[in-house]
Formats: sequence, C-alpha cells, structure tokens
Amino acid sequence: MGKRHNRKRTRSRPRHRDSVNMQSKNHTRSVSVDTTSSTSTIHSSIQPSPYPTAHLPADHWHQTYFAWQNRLREEQERNQEVEVQRLRIFGGEPGDEVSLLEPMMKVVTDLFDGFTDYEDP
Repeated sequence: MGKRHNRKRTRSRPRHRDSVNMQSKNHTRSVSVDTTSSTSTIHSSIQPSPYPTAHLPADHWHQTYFAWQNRLREEQERNQEVEVQRLRIFGGEPGDEVSLLEPMMKVVTDLFDGFTDYEDP
C-alpha cells in the first residue's frame, strides 16, 4: 500500500475575517441574576448600573467615540455617587479636600478612648 500525497487539509478557523466579525455581532449575552446570593441584602445601597458593562467592539470611529463618551459618563456618575456617600458618612461640604479626612478622623478618635462618648467635667 502506498502513501497518500496531496491531501487537502481542513482549516480549523474561517478563511475570511468578515465571517468572524459577523459571528461576534450576532452573538448576544443574556443577563442572569443570582437570587440566592446573600450579598444583595448586605450591599443594598449599591445599585447595578443601568448601562451594559460589556461593550460591543466598535467597527467605526463614531461608535468608538460614543463608547468613549459612555465610559466617561459612567465614570463621572460613579464618582458623584462616591462623593455623595462620602458626604453622607463623614459629613462636610461638597468639594472639601479629601486629604484632610484622615487627619481629622485621627483627632476625633484620639479624643475618645473608644468606650466613653462623653465625660461630664
């Protein structure tokens, strides 16, 4: 029995890039939520973002620009939420210097031993 020559090899990947892009565009992900998790009751003040976290690949410059603008807007909204939480927890005024927070907290904690709130003189 002789050896077989000139066998056509099968390709494991598509020949054209267009077919890969079409497959990724047609692919959608469903959102699933774990309802048995106990962390949802612990972090009830943190709400999920209404914007999708997975961004589709941008094929054109304007899609890239809009994706960039969306990311900037989401980041600004997150920063505003963090600032509101910081003000709610630590007090102060909007725009206060954040670097003063730790020294001010140290002064307050040094005034008290942790067991007594106030001693009447």
